[in-house]
Amino acid sequence: MDNMTQHLKKAEEAFINGQYRVAMLYYGNLLTANPSNKEYYIKVILCDIALEDEQKAQALFDYFTLEKEKDYFNAINSTLDIIEAYDGNLDKLNRLLSKLNMPVEAIEAITYDDFKAIVDSKKSFTEAFEDIIYSTKVIITQKDDFVDFIKNLIDNNYYDTAYNYIENSIPTFSFDPQIQELTKELKDKLGHNENQNR
Repeated sequence: MDNMTQHLKKAEEAFINGQYRVAMLYYGNLLTANPSNKEYYIKVILCDIALEDEQKAQALFDYFTLEKEKDYFNAINSTLDIIEAYDGNLDKLNRLLSKLNMPVEAIEAITYDDFKAIVDSKKSFTEAFEDIIYSTKVIITQKDDFVDFIKNLIDNNYYDTAYNYIENSIPTFSFDPQIQELTKELKDKLGHNENQNR
């Protein structure tokens, strides 16, 4: 299975499972690589609609999927007509699409599960984290996810960032024995780095 097919499979699965921001990321990457592909264009628009009206977006997704089996080009045109009627105009959606050469950065906040999906798609924690670090907030509500995230930051030498995340974490996390152990490890590493820099 080539990279393009894998991206499409993950995009479809994410959309069907209601992970619209993740689906938008994958479809956005596909559209960036194939800017004339109207199906990817439609799917990005459906992800955007889903963030406001999930039922409408899923219905349009199902409609397009069924229609394209009968007549691909008719499915494209009729779905675009429905979308245009739904939105009134495509200005907002075109502004969204103009950002798709940097799709991750168009997302202001993502869940930890979404972030892990990005890591999986890029096959690199470092690459995924550096894509989002300046513009996107990772929302973590579960302690196990938080521990996993901090460990990954440490393993990839983001010591200062990991320490900042711990300092700004939900108060109940900071008193957890695992978090305290990671904090001690970070202090040791940060101290070691300072000594090396002298």
